[in-house]
Amino acid sequence: MSESYDVLRAEYAEYYGEWDAQLDGLLELDPDFLQAHLAMLAAPWRADVLDPKIKHLIGLAVSVSTTHLYRPGVRTHLKAALAEGATAAEVMEVFQLVTVIGMHSCNVGVPILLEELGEVGSQLMAASLTPEQEVVKKRYQQRRGNWGPHWEKLVRLSPAFLSAYTDYSMVPWLEGPLEPRVKELIYVAVNVSATHLYAQGLRVHVRNALERGATSAEVMAVYELATSLGMHSVAFGVPVLLEELQVASAGLDRP
Repeated sequence: MSESYDVLRAEYAEYYGEWDAQLDGLLELDPDFLQAHLAMLAAPWRADVLDPKIKHLIGLAVSVSTTHLYRPGVRTHLKAALAEGATAAEVMEVFQLVTVIGMHSCNVGVPILLEELGEVGSQLMAASLTPEQEVVKKRYQQRRGNWGPHWEKLVRLSPAFLSAYTDYSMVPWLEGPLEPRVKELIYVAVNVSATHLYAQGLRVHVRNALERGATSAEVMAVYELATSLGMHSVAFGVPVLLEELQVASAGLDRP
């Protein structure tokens, strides 16, 4: 049995760089489930679609996203990315890119605010943009290369905030070393993650990724890599289960 465990540990380390000790309990409780997980995990890792470094940067983005914040995954993928040649600047850029999903609070919230404003909201949208709002709109379009209904609403309600966001969101694009295609794939990863599933942003960034040279196979690889997030339920839960089983077997009571 220990030999079969060693095989599973080695296969896991093939993808992640090292064995995750949090899964020791899973080996004891249900090695067949771990084997099934590794078989599914193998597809994007064995396919020659994305560079291993990029795969780990995508895994890092999924784990470090504010909708997940899974520290063990952050450390695993960060260490593996560095081992694959990633620089501190590239890792920092991943962190910076992922932070923009905080803006989805406005993307979701502003339309609801306008709907609740009723007639006032309709009048606001019907009015022409002020000179200040026009400047902010044109600046955003020039720097980000896109525009949409959600930005049209936001620029009417808070042009100063949108102007500040424009500068903030451009930092990794002006200074970061990752190529545009990879930046967009990272956006795809955090938008498609099970902890976020923001379809509006996903569509924008899939389109942007394709326009910047990504292939459909690369986008699919990102989707497949993002599914591994589900395994974090087991990695997090099994140690707790083992602790409680130990308490129960010892006949102890929780305080």
